[in-house]
Amino acid sequence: MKKTRMILMAFCLLVCFSACGKSRETAEESAGATAEKTVEASTSNEDTEQTDDLAGPTEANIVMTKSYEQGRQSYYDTTGIMLPAVANATMADSSCFEEEYACFDITGTYDVYTEIVAFFTDYFDSAPETGMNGNLEKSSWEFETTGGGTDCYEVYWNTEGLIYINYWMAS
Repeated sequence: MKKTRMILMAFCLLVCFSACGKSRETAEESAGATAEKTVEASTSNEDTEQTDDLAGPTEANIVMTKSYEQGRQSYYDTTGIMLPAVANATMADSSCFEEEYACFDITGTYDVYTEIVAFFTDYFDSAPETGMNGNLEKSSWEFETTGGGTDCYEVYWNTEGLIYINYWMAS
């Protein structure tokens, strides 16, 4: 599973590189970064929990901020999808969660953006539609519902270090 995820992440990085035409960290550096043991965020004053498991990065030993954990749970409550554990990310005040939509805005690096895109790619078992929305890099998936609507999942990268994870039910 880890090898498949790493291959998918590398593929997503290559697609993103070609889509935006900008230089980013190499896929090799990105893959190496995800394999490192996650450490406690130094830029956050939030309380975190840490596990001393040295087996490598797993859900159990990734240190998440409380705000990311809360937003992750709220996203799950709205969509039924539990996002991956991510270290060093905090939920932005612009986040909102309602019955028919979720706007989970977090701080994070480009590596976190590609990790989330790889997560959705694996979860939906399909590559996203990619492109630009103004100056934001975008990956999205749309699925027709049995009622004739379209559920939409979007992930945006803002070069200022923000990631927007949006869900729109039957849009």
